[in-house]
Amino acid sequence: MSAELEKQVARLQRSLEREKKARKQAEELLEQKSLEIYQSSEELKHKFDEADLKQAQLSYLTGLSADIWHVDTITEIVQAYLRRTREFLHKSECVLFQLEKSEQGIASKFNVYSEAEMFEKSCSYAETLDVEILVNSAESAGMESQILDSSALGIDDSDFGYCFALPMFSIKDSLGIACFLYKSDEIDVFKLQTVESSRAMLTLAIQRKTAATSLQKRYQELKQAYEQIDDAQKQLVQSEKMASLGQLAAGVAHEINNPVGFILSNYETLADYVSSLDELLTMFPALLENNAEGKAKLDETWDELDIEFIRQDIGDLLGASQGGLKRIKEIVSGLKSFSHADTKEYSALNLNECVEEFN
Repeated sequence: MSAELEKQVARLQRSLEREKKARKQAEELLEQKSLEIYQSSEELKHKFDEADLKQAQLSYLTGLSADIWHVDTITEIVQAYLRRTREFLHKSECVLFQLEKSEQGIASKFNVYSEAEMFEKSCSYAETLDVEILVNSAESAGMESQILDSSALGIDDSDFGYCFALPMFSIKDSLGIACFLYKSDEIDVFKLQTVESSRAMLTLAIQRKTAATSLQKRYQELKQAYEQIDDAQKQLVQSEKMASLGQLAAGVAHEINNPVGFILSNYETLADYVSSLDELLTMFPALLENNAEGKAKLDETWDELDIEFIRQDIGDLLGASQGGLKRIKEIVSGLKSFSHADTKEYSALNLNECVEEFN
């Protein structure tokens, strides 16, 4: 091979080496850019997933707030919370255990919130679960939420491998624990943390409703007490009126009794006077029997004044007036009896007189 040909081959080899090096650099750069694009895509996807989770979390918390703050009873608050939480934890079934602790032990009942096809399985899970273990586990954890294995609750064979136990309320000796049931590969820790955070909202809503119920009960008690006081005040006013009326009646009776007394006394005297005058008038015709002129004058005057009628009628008038005055006296006596002051001592009472007074 000539020297010129060797130089050309050498130049060609150098050129090929440069091309290989440039191609390698391009491949490395392409690989780096591809990795960067992949990483950016994964990061963007992660951010989208995180945004979806945060959106779901925000929707859950805002919806939960709207639900539990606009119901009338604690039962409705609990039901609204479980319904919204179960929708948020869409892969779980829910059983609410309502427990009553006493010296005889723990009495329990449960309500199942589940899809129709899972309802029987959820009921079976609730019936076989050891309630005492559930309560002891909740108390040992300081009434915080926790994830429990089914076997830890006394269940060996179950379609649900895990239970998210969420203590919801503790009112006196009543305890409520919600169990969200999961299979082993369906637990979303982020959502469980969100549900744990929502417990503060639930507790506040229950406390608010309990305070409102207590306040309403207190208001009703105060209203009833006010009505009783008002009734007592009206009765007191009525009693005062009756007492004043009694005093007035006593005063009126006293004031009437005095003139009636002396009028009756005067009528008795007047009756005596009329009797004397009548006796005197009876004697007049005999006295004038020998005096024809006087007797004629007397007979004329006697007839003009109708003395015979007056003598007959005056007795009737005096008798009727005296009877009226006696009736007034009886009425006054009755008023005095009505208005007498009450005493704590017993006294004799004539029933006949009472009957006669009102006849």
